[in-house]
Amino acid sequence: MPEVYVASDGRKVKVPVSLVVDEGSASASEILAGAMKESAHIKLVGIKTYGKGTVQTPKDMKDGSNLKLTTAKWLTPDGNWIHNKGIEPDIEVPYPSYASLPYLDPSEEMKTGMVSPVIQSAEEMLDAVGYDPGEVDGLFDTKTEQAVQQLQKDLSLKVTGVLTGETTFGLMNKLREKIKTDDPQLQKAKEVVLEEVKK
Repeated sequence: MPEVYVASDGRKVKVPVSLVVDEGSASASEILAGAMKESAHIKLVGIKTYGKGTVQTPKDMKDGSNLKLTTAKWLTPDGNWIHNKGIEPDIEVPYPSYASLPYLDPSEEMKTGMVSPVIQSAEEMLDAVGYDPGEVDGLFDTKTEQAVQQLQKDLSLKVTGVLTGETTFGLMNKLREKIKTDDPQLQKAKEVVLEEVKK
């Protein structure tokens, strides 16, 4: 027998809203996204959500372990079961490719003449934060070395042209800041809210 949960009465705040979702949006955040999209007609911005439409109830066992039992499925206000499907955003805004680059190990050295997929990731990071590494091909060439040297100057580090230690940390921090300040999903969500304000 379906059980319906409705919003409680009380003070309502009328402000323009948009909601950012991605593949990490699951369970409670998907319930919220589904309710906002279908009941309140709030625009979702980003990429498709994870798609977890089941309710799990934990049960403690005598041996100290824990068992999670699937006890129900939840549906959106319009009756859609999003399990393994997710919720599509109204406005699709993918992450930039540099947002999913792997962590670089600062204990490793990357220098001229070396070739590897890790160096290609480092070149992509350098390029994303404004240092021209030349062709992004996994080859640590003279152009890559020059980009690392400029990065080291800007970070006030010893200029060696070798990507390791504090230079690697500095590069990853610059990328983290770029992702945080230039988040295209958040920028689009702000645009959506500003459009609503103008109406």
